[in-house]
Amino acid sequence: MNALSHLDPNAARAGLEGTDPLPAVGWNDRGPLYPWTQVADRLAAELDRLLTEVERELDDRRGPGRVRHASWQRFEAEAAIVVHRALPRSHEALADEAFWLWLACTPLRSIVERRYGGEEGAPVAEANFGLGNFGENFAYRLRLRADCVVDEAATSEEARCALVRRGQSDFWRSHVFRQRYGGARAFVRAFVRSIHPDAANPREPALPIEVVRVLAKRLRRLFPNLLVDLLSEADAFVQIEQEAVKARARPDVERTAPAQAEEPQRVERGKRAATPSPRPPRASR
Repeated sequence: MNALSHLDPNAARAGLEGTDPLPAVGWNDRGPLYPWTQVADRLAAELDRLLTEVERELDDRRGPGRVRHASWQRFEAEAAIVVHRALPRSHEALADEAFWLWLACTPLRSIVERRYGGEEGAPVAEANFGLGNFGENFAYRLRLRADCVVDEAATSEEARCALVRRGQSDFWRSHVFRQRYGGARAFVRAFVRSIHPDAANPREPALPIEVVRVLAKRLRRLFPNLLVDLLSEADAFVQIEQEAVKARARPDVERTAPAQAEEPQRVERGKRAATPSPRPPRASR
């Protein structure tokens, strides 16, 4: 079917909880016709292949937590490329939350459950389907990761997707998706190159995580006064490196300064809260 599939949150939640195992899927004709069902089925099959490889690897190795974590990080990077490649570059559906709910809760449901389900059968947090926190929707988040940094001008597929493979999922969540500069593609590409410059070790940052956090705060404070959307990747890289030097200099001061600045206000609020409110005057007889 070429019509756009969509699912409202109540129907999605009912399906996940089992109260309605076959939630009603809606359809509309927004945007040009596109074979969504066939695309979703092919995407599910490709993600299943990647996921099966990781599951077999983990079953064989049974290594420490870091090994298992690295396997999942590699899966998320490759899955982001697969999701981005499978979906159209531009379509009205991609701006429709109900479409992403349908994608995660219906054709990709088993993928999400296998990826985020606990080893003892613990239920999957509904945020991974986009319920309660749409930004955590599995399919949406992976596509966004690739869309931020794919190099459309690259001459090879490896170069085109090189930056997608850099960084761990927490880096993307905290320091890209949740930041206001996360929508500026050239700026994000420069940021990823700055933090993860080594293609041979794509998930190892060049800076300690404490410094990365401070740097993200500094860049966030720059955003209102800097037109990051208009910066070239080269200019953005220079700006980020300058801020990184400052973040490296005294990260402990940067982290504690906001808390210290707020301390007097907290004390004053505490005093006001501890002072009993005056009783209302008695009504005259």
